[in-house]
Amino acid sequence: MHCVPTMTLRLFSPYGPLEDSHRFIPTAIAAFAKNQSPRFLSTPSCVRDYVYIDDVIDAYIAAPDKATLAGDSINIGSGKEYTLGTVVNNIRKLCRSTQEPLWNTTNQADWEPTHWSADIHKAKELLGWEPKYSLEEGLKKCIEYYQGLVN
Repeated sequence: MHCVPTMTLRLFSPYGPLEDSHRFIPTAIAAFAKNQSPRFLSTPSCVRDYVYIDDVIDAYIAAPDKATLAGDSINIGSGKEYTLGTVVNNIRKLCRSTQEPLWNTTNQADWEPTHWSADIHKAKELLGWEPKYSLEEGLKKCIEYYQGLVN
């Protein structure tokens, strides 16, 4: 039996072009681009750590050179927490929409995390990786991509 050294890259909420259209960010972009109100099952206070897909790809490219890290798990995220409300408000502003999002009126679910950010110190130290895209830069690229499909 041949053993292949592997490590785990633990991704925190990746987003970007080609993402399933039913996911959170594409849903918001599609609705606001049509000047409609997006509908969400979550509450705006839910927290995520969004990382742009190009940054994720860079992390995967950096990983194979580090065979000595076999068996290790490394967090890949922005290292920052964003509420869903903040993300949607950024998308709404970037799309120049006047529509308001429609949120679930129930309380936050017990399973929804109140804090959701990656500790990316190991990624920086061991892989020499850190995200290049801010949330706003990533959202702009997503909006440009999806608007290109519509136009």
